[in-house]
Amino acid sequence: MDAFLDDMRFALRSMLRRPLFNGLVIAVLALGIGATSAMFAVVKGALLSAPPFRDPDRVMALFAPQPEVPKAPLSGPDFLDWQRDATSFERMALAKGVDVNLSIGDEPTRLAGFRVSGDYFRVLGSSAAHGRLLDAEDDHLARRVAVISHRAFLEQFGGDPAVVGSTILIDREPHEIVGVLAEEDELVAPFSRRTDVALPYGTTAANAPAEMSQRGNHTFLVLAKLKEGATPAGAQDELVTIAARLEADNPNSNARVTAKVVPLTEELVGDARGELLLLFGAIAFVLLLACANAASLLLSRGAGRRGELALRASLGATRRRLVRQLVTESATLGLAGAAIGALASLWILDLLLEVLRGSLPATAAPIAVDPATLLFTVAVGVTAGVIAGVAPAWSSSELDAHTALKEGAARATGDKRSGRLQNGLVVAEVGIAIALLSGAGLLLSSYAGLQAVDLGVDVERVRVAHVSLPDAAYPDAPSAARFGRALLDRLSNDPEVESAALMNIVPLGGSNTNGSVQVEGRPEDLPGEAPLVERRRVSPGAFRTLGIPILRGRDFDTGDREGGSPVMIVNQAFVDRFFPGEDPLGRRVRWETDELPYAEIVGVVADYRHDGPGRPVRRESYLPFDQVPDDYLGVVVKTKSEAPASDLIARAVRAVDPLQPVFRVSSLRDLSERKLQSRRATMLLLGAFALVAILLAALGIFGVVSHQTTRRTREVGIRVALGAGPWDVVGLVLRQSMAVVAWGVSLGVVLALVTGRLLGRFVNDVVSFDVGIYGLVALGVVLVGLIASFFPARRAAAIAPAQALRYE
Repeated sequence: MDAFLDDMRFALRSMLRRPLFNGLVIAVLALGIGATSAMFAVVKGALLSAPPFRDPDRVMALFAPQPEVPKAPLSGPDFLDWQRDATSFERMALAKGVDVNLSIGDEPTRLAGFRVSGDYFRVLGSSAAHGRLLDAEDDHLARRVAVISHRAFLEQFGGDPAVVGSTILIDREPHEIVGVLAEEDELVAPFSRRTDVALPYGTTAANAPAEMSQRGNHTFLVLAKLKEGATPAGAQDELVTIAARLEADNPNSNARVTAKVVPLTEELVGDARGELLLLFGAIAFVLLLACANAASLLLSRGAGRRGELALRASLGATRRRLVRQLVTESATLGLAGAAIGALASLWILDLLLEVLRGSLPATAAPIAVDPATLLFTVAVGVTAGVIAGVAPAWSSSELDAHTALKEGAARATGDKRSGRLQNGLVVAEVGIAIALLSGAGLLLSSYAGLQAVDLGVDVERVRVAHVSLPDAAYPDAPSAARFGRALLDRLSNDPEVESAALMNIVPLGGSNTNGSVQVEGRPEDLPGEAPLVERRRVSPGAFRTLGIPILRGRDFDTGDREGGSPVMIVNQAFVDRFFPGEDPLGRRVRWETDELPYAEIVGVVADYRHDGPGRPVRRESYLPFDQVPDDYLGVVVKTKSEAPASDLIARAVRAVDPLQPVFRVSSLRDLSERKLQSRRATMLLLGAFALVAILLAALGIFGVVSHQTTRRTREVGIRVALGAGPWDVVGLVLRQSMAVVAWGVSLGVVLALVTGRLLGRFVNDVVSFDVGIYGLVALGVVLVGLIASFFPARRAAAIAPAQALRYE
């Protein structure tokens, strides 16, 4: 311990003797350490923190895949059969996402929620902070009770425990709040966003919803908890067997419906896992590059200290003792870099969260530089310092004391091994920089391509909002239709509105409702072979408002309402699948499983990308809202100017029904940009890391060339004395430095190919091989290397021969 303390004191004195040099090393390390620590904080909060439920290795999400829907929800009857027959699970529960209207005072509020079966909270292992949670009796009796999240408890009810036992209006019907979820727990299910209220579904109630008996209606999210010792693979095999039996018993509804078991933690994180790990790997490369840069600087300093080390060796210091001292010095530099990096990570983390906003999992824990992150920072700092110092320490200590003392410091700096190590570090730095720049280039190319995709809808000056009509106030289809017509009348008479329409599902909104269709006069498709078609309900003028052209036929009009002849509009993709080479106008089609009559096709509209760029066009069918009203309304408004339309939509809704809240208000432009938000964040961050990498590589090249030209000052003087001109000297230095850069480019191309493969694996729609991008990156790095080498080369050429010959 005494020897270690002596080494530390010596290291601190050494740092103070050369503050500028050591400050540069610390700054380089702090940059890499700070960025790595900030990225670690993000990964820790999003991927490594405990999920908001118990026993995460046993809680599974269950799906019923179909040919066109790899993660389809379950139907009610299938859920009951799986729950009854599966032996791999301790318990199973369903959840259905619902948005409810909460009435508190005069201002209606919208809350996201679930209707759940009785075992939902037992599957998750949730606990109550106040009151109790829902149970099987609540589900069986379909009680009007509710459990609220801890967030809603604080934000909506002021954190007052007296809320438990109180009665509130949910969708204008009285419900008793029976419990508040514990702060560390959340309401979760596959595909879910943050959710604030849970209500009993009534799966086994005498008056259970009709969905519980509709085997072809796949609408339920299902969670299950494995028994002790059971595995996801074994549970999936069992469910696949059960699904095969159900297919045999129900060939029409269950054809080609199988089963899939996925850990809920994996499902909640989704694609964010791959992208965050990719970014963490990129920042780890930046840290390695910073270590290489620091090692190169320490090698330069070590060459100048060989006389000092030789003297210590002659006085009895062993090589091991010298290496320990030098590594202690570099580790001390790493600790100093960690201290500054920890401060820098606070600022870097704010930047990361700003860029990643909206791209992190909904269940991510609060992200901050906490004690665990600080401990990680210290560990990274010490490790980085040791990595940066090992090679210089080993090289500097490998000397013969008698020879080194006799030759003097000037000749000691000419050690070839040190030069080879420095060149090797430059090769690594250039290779890493090329790999990161190539990855950023591939992402940029992909992002630019997706941005250039024509969505098929007009996103300018179009605003959308949503309204959900409660059964208590709108118990039937005619009442919902009357509300819709009154709302459109209000909006159409607003002087700021160019056009307005209603849709049950708005473009780019992330929702879909699909099923099979039957064409009149054609035999039914074989079970499981019917292609899926999206089912939309729209008002007249919806296509005009969205800028979707009508290719043939007509739009819906005011005559297409309840009691009139059933009509339908389809898109071109629908025509291509069901009526290739035929005129679809006048043909009759009906939605299966919805008990609707055949409807005559009166129009064909152009295709649009409902799910955003990079996703395929869907087959779409549309029924008139007035003929088939929906209690869930998407309000689409095109304004005459760029002025926000959210207030005018809310005003119009309140004028029709003062108790009706408006929610999920956005512009179509914002919705389209959100589709690329995650890709944009990954591209920007990888690009930023790549720019830091090329900056560090340029600094490394500059430092190595400067050191090596300084070491060869006498040689340069001799060449000039023998007739070499300044540009001959510049050419000599550039040829030697660019040879090293060329090796780095060769390594970089190999790393770039690996990077491309990784990007293709973790990020969709990325071309993993692009010769043009690789060529541009390599050329750019060569130019950076030339610039970084030119200035020390020019300085070497400017030294007077007499001065160079006297250099020691």
